[in-house]
Amino acid sequence: MIYVVRHGQTDWNSIGRMQGSTDIPLNDAGVEQAKNAAKELASIKFDAVFSSPLKRARKTCEIIWDGKINFDDRLKERHYGDFEGQEYASIPREELWDIKKNLTIGGIEKLSDLEKRVFSFFDDILKKHSGETILVVCHAGVSRITKGYFFGRPVNGNYITTFPADPNCAILKFEGGRK
Repeated sequence: MIYVVRHGQTDWNSIGRMQGSTDIPLNDAGVEQAKNAAKELASIKFDAVFSSPLKRARKTCEIIWDGKINFDDRLKERHYGDFEGQEYASIPREELWDIKKNLTIGGIEKLSDLEKRVFSFFDDILKKHSGETILVVCHAGVSRITKGYFFGRPVNGNYITTFPADPNCAILKFEGGRK
């Protein structure tokens, strides 16, 4: 079983600002969210734990898990280039999350590249940790691509309309492999 947790809230989350690879820490609400997730997951024995190295995911993971954490760059949020720091409303998000368009405007990381690195991560851990219980702490975009890995790519090509963002510290569970 693989448990995937989106990081806790940051100040930029609370005001609707795009973070991407900008390394923003958790705010007080995010710390509380992570503590609540830790309580919810307390009875689960994880065989391996992985996290994005970005501060918001790292801290969330450290609050949830007090053992060894494997930090993996493939779990970093999508790099949004010139869009980082902008308000969500000013960003053409539906277009940027359409795998058929695969846009690179404003220095954004190609969606196909994000998909490739997240799929690679899950291919690796499913091989190395078959039958084990795994915790992965990451970001909204990575979580969205994770759904594409386990449920199949969106038929319409659009990740954002098919897989809306989960709330901060949402806990998702997956079994099986790539669809």
